[in-house]
Amino acid sequence: MTWLLNIFGNIKNVAMLVLGLFGFGYIAVQKYKSAKAESKLKNIENKIAKTNVVVAKAKAKAKAKAKEAETTTEIEVLRELNKEKEVIQKEMEVIEKNIETHIKEKKEKKVQGRTRHNKVSIEA
Repeated sequence: MTWLLNIFGNIKNVAMLVLGLFGFGYIAVQKYKSAKAESKLKNIENKIAKTNVVVAKAKAKAKAKAKEAETTTEIEVLRELNKEKEVIQKEMEVIEKNIETHIKEKKEKKVQGRTRHNKVSIEA
């Protein structure tokens, strides 16, 4: 009878070993699949991050170009305004000279005749 129990005991041990190996194999396969899935997820995240960096760089370049264009146009406008300012200053100097000569001509003192008590009136 003991030999029968030994056989069943051995069969039980072998069955437990086989089930344990299958269980260990299943767990190992699941861990491998999860690690593979995590690796794919990290790759996708890295690609998304790289894409975001490329998009951010493109936006920054576009903003920089827009700012550069804006500053260059501002510089051009300022240069044009300076040129116009010089022209206008010259025109204003000419106008001032004309006004001064006109005023000098008008300011020629007109002496009216003498009045009583030897007073002279001068028109300005």
